[in-house]
Parts: sequence; structure tokens; C-alpha cells
Amino acid sequence: MTPPTSSLLSPEELAAHVDTCHQVFQIWSGDGELIITKEDEQAVQQLVQYLSLPVKTLGSPESVRVRDSLPAAISFTLPISPFAGEISSPSAGAESRTLRLDVRLPLRKGATPADSHMTLSLQDPPWLASPGLEKLKEAAGLDLSTEKHDGAARIMDTVEALSEAALESQPDGKSAPGLSSARLGEYDLVDPSPTTSASSAQVWAVDISSWPQSRSTTAALQPLVDRLFAHEADEIGLKDQKQSVAKVMRYMREVDRTRALAALLLPRVMLLERAKQRGDVLGWDELSFGKTKEGRPHLAFPPDIACLLDYNVTHDSDWVAMASRFSSSPAEKVRVGIDVMSINLPHYEESATTFLETMGETTTKTESKWVQEAIQAGEEDEGLRRLYDLWTHKEALTKNIGLGMGFDFARVEIGLWDCEGVREERQSKSGAVLKLDGQTTNGYTFKEIVLPAGAGPGSEQNGAPSQLVVCEGPWHVGHREPLASGEQGDQSNKTDLQRLARGVTPAVGPEDTSLQIAPARSHAEAQAEGILRLWKMEDLVAAGEKLIEDNN
Repeated sequence: MTPPTSSLLSPEELAAHVDTCHQVFQIWSGDGELIITKEDEQAVQQLVQYLSLPVKTLGSPESVRVRDSLPAAISFTLPISPFAGEISSPSAGAESRTLRLDVRLPLRKGATPADSHMTLSLQDPPWLASPGLEKLKEAAGLDLSTEKHDGAARIMDTVEALSEAALESQPDGKSAPGLSSARLGEYDLVDPSPTTSASSAQVWAVDISSWPQSRSTTAALQPLVDRLFAHEADEIGLKDQKQSVAKVMRYMREVDRTRALAALLLPRVMLLERAKQRGDVLGWDELSFGKTKEGRPHLAFPPDIACLLDYNVTHDSDWVAMASRFSSSPAEKVRVGIDVMSINLPHYEESATTFLETMGETTTKTESKWVQEAIQAGEEDEGLRRLYDLWTHKEALTKNIGLGMGFDFARVEIGLWDCEGVREERQSKSGAVLKLDGQTTNGYTFKEIVLPAGAGPGSEQNGAPSQLVVCEGPWHVGHREPLASGEQGDQSNKTDLQRLARGVTPAVGPEDTSLQIAPARSHAEAQAEGILRLWKMEDLVAAGEKLIEDNN
């Protein structure tokens, strides 16, 4: 091996880089998502070995060997998932909307002083084109003109800035016309009669906009999480459950912690309230949750409830929502998928036209033509609505089937243009409008609910409504097992969708004549029907604490 020609950085600088590696690796180790080559991983170990050598041995053959074996820099990549968990945001085809931040820690002096400092660079995500990409980099401070500093703090600041830039809409975000922009505060939070019917999915939606960010800081939220889930920390064999609870506090942004907490509380509060209404005996600490290999949460215990229940969670902007359905028997179990999206133009897009270009790989040619027709007619807002129509229906479907964010949405076509009636009244005709890999299937039904913007001061939606879609469909053996030999869950571009299309039966049973696409309901209509319950975050937390108190 030829010894490097440049000298090492000072021991203090090298030690700082080791500390940076240890901190960042620890943060990313929970999900096993850190991307680092074996050579770079070995270089970290060699650097630690070099810094651990006794001073009196410096200059010895062994110390020279270790010194000269060190590379010019250590590099690794950090995947950043602003839409982690059950969040539902657009992606392009087989590429999920994950950001990748490249980190380079120099070990040797460069030609200029700047070459001796850590460098961060964002890989160009395939789902985001310029100028949206440049705006994202600018928002995260990745422009070269910004004065830099080293260390894990800088990395985490950049990760947080990138997440915020990707997630948050600007105040001037566009909303679609024709829908009320009234906020939730103008309506009652109706507490409907308990609905335990097996004939329809139920939706609980939580408005987090009135929950102060100060209540989700580490100091404020950790004691609450400890109180709510203390029993789960002591349970043996609940790895998935413990990781889900721990992940609440791993989020950097307070709003993401709030969303993660709401996602954990929703199924627990629903199950305990249902048991109480039915006169069943069920304790908070009796519930156990697991995940499928695709990462989809499910109830694991008690088994007599788990065999009948399916639920799915989503969140976007002001809302965290859960769809749940209890089937009449395990043999007739129905699966649900849910998606919610604020009808705003993403701040990194200039227009519906650029948004369509970004989303192009997620749509079929016919779907793109349907969107383009509205845009070319000068109805850009309608084009935006059509994009969200397609996205929310496809996302709800793939979450129903259990496919992850890497799935190619262009393999699914939803012919909303074949529906009758204007948007709020549209419904499918007698034939199915859903195609899986080109094969028509009537085995899945969709319900749409229009939610208002959140009522609190923390609302991110600028008065724009949200579109919520629930997909109900049959429970396949393949939902928890590979559908074909060698398939890897959410690496599901190999998934046999035609097999699903051929094998499904009507999703809601022969006694139900639901249309595949039903007219959209306002939130008030859905509440009146007893299929929607709205919560404020503070009320959901209080309900959880009260149930724990009753349990004790």
C-alpha cells in the first residue's frame, strides 16, 4: 500500500470526527438504514485504534502502519424519510420520497483549509426536479456560501432543515377551488354513538394543529410517553412495539413526534373505548401490537380481537387519521388502507404542470392525459385536484394490499374519468374502474371524505381542505407472506397484481352493493353517518390517560 502523501489532521480534529460518527451511527442504528461501505466502516475502526495508541508508541512501526492505512476521508450516506412510518406523500414510481444526505469527514489535510472540514451534499432525488431541488438545498443551508461548522449538531440541523423543507407548505400554497376552506373550529367535534358494525370501515381523524409544539419537546414529551407506555417497556418479546414507542422520541421535529404519538394512541384508545361500550373486560396493558415484514402495524393480542380487526394509519399536515374495520368472522376478514393529503401545491413546485412532471412516473399514460387536459384548458387547480385524486386513491389501495413506498404506482390505473357526476357527486358506473397490471377488478371499494383545515394556530394548510380516501378489500394470505417465491414485501415491483385482481371477491361481501367509487362525503356528512369521529390532539391524549387511570 502506498502511504498517503498528505498528513493527518490534528488529533483533536480526528477525535471530533470519531465522536461525530459515533453519535450519528447511534441515531441511525435503530432502523438499520445507515449506508456505509465496509472500507469506510473499517476506516472508522482503524481511526479509533490509531487515537487509542499510547503516546510513547507514536512513531513505532505499528503506529506508522495504522497511520498510513487511514484513507483521506470517511464517507457515509444518511437516508432521510420526512414521510416516514404511515405518512402518505407523493413519490415517483419505484423511488420513494426519501432524501439521501452524503457526509464526508476528511482525515487528511487538503489543498485549502476548507478541504479539512466536513462536507454535506444532497443526492438529487429522482422524484424532485429543478428548481424544486435547488429550493430544497437552499432551505437546508446546503449552499457553499454558508459558513460551515463540523460535528453531529450540524448534520442533525441539516437533516431537520431538509425534512421541514420537504414537508411544510408555504403560506402562499395554492388550494383547490370549489371546496370549503372553513376551519374545524366552526364545527362541533361530534362524538357519535359507538359503531361496532362489521359492514363498514370507521375513520378516526386527529387535528394536531392546536397541540403546542412546546408540549412535544424532549423535556415535555418524554414523561408523557413514559406514562402512556410504561408497561410496554417492561414487556418481553415486543420488539416491534418497543421500537415504535422509542421512535416517537427519535423524531427531530416536534410536529413529527406529535404525529407519531397520535398514531400510537389511535388504535389503543379505539380498542379500549370499544371494549368499554360492549361491556368487555380489556386493559390498556393487555394490548400488544406487531408489524408485518413490510412494516405495517397490526394488533397482535388479544387474538380473538386481532383475528377480526384490521387498521391503517396515515398523516399529512394537520391530520393524523386511522381507518379500522371489524369483520364478522376471521374467514370474512376485510383489509383497509387509508391516505390523507392537504390539497395544496407543494412549496417546492411552481405549478400543477411541474408537479405533474415530478409525478409522471406514478401515473399511467391515460391518467396523465386526464390531468393534462385540465391544465391545458387553463384549469390548473382542477389539474392539481386530479393529481391528488389519483394519488390518494392509489396510496390507499397499496396500503390496503400492504405494499411499501417502493411500489411502482404506474402499475395501478384508476379510471376516475369514467365516473358519473361532478367531483363531489361522482360515482363509478356498474363496471369497475380499477385496473391492476392492466386487469380490471371489482374487489376493492373506495370512500372519500373531505376534511377541513385544522382549527388550531399551528395549522399548516392555509385554510385548504384535505382529501381522505379509505380503500376496503379482501384479506389475502399474501398480506403477511410473500405472494410469490422470493418476493420481499415492499420491494414489491415483482408482486403479482394480476393474481390479486383474479383472486379477489367483492370487498364488502355479497350483501353490500357499494359502488367501487362512491360520492365524496363532507366531514359533517361522515360524522352524521357515524363513520367519522374527529378529535383534537389534546382530547385524544386525555382519553388515553383516563383509560390508563381506569385500568389501574
